[in-house]
Amino acid sequence: MERAARARRLGKLYESDPIEKLQIPHRVCAKLRREGIELVHDLLFRTDASLYRIPMFGRKSMAELKNALAEQGMILGGRVPEGWKLVRIDAGHDQ
Repeated sequence: MERAARARRLGKLYESDPIEKLQIPHRVCAKLRREGIELVHDLLFRTDASLYRIPMFGRKSMAELKNALAEQGMILGGRVPEGWKLVRIDAGHDQ
């Protein structure tokens, strides 16, 4: 079975999933999207400091984001669930 299909069947995120699948509040998604962060992959190597530079992204937004990532076994700064392989995702390429 293809990894993406298996991940979705198990209810887990795939790095090419949109950030909305993290089930974070709409206002947090909107702030991230304004900064060009659209996919889970786009978040994985961000730091707290880089996110705090986003206008109106404060402690509450950060806590909601970190909680959502933690539920998937991820943290900011590059840690992803065991068994995931990060691949470069081309913006115009649909997987």
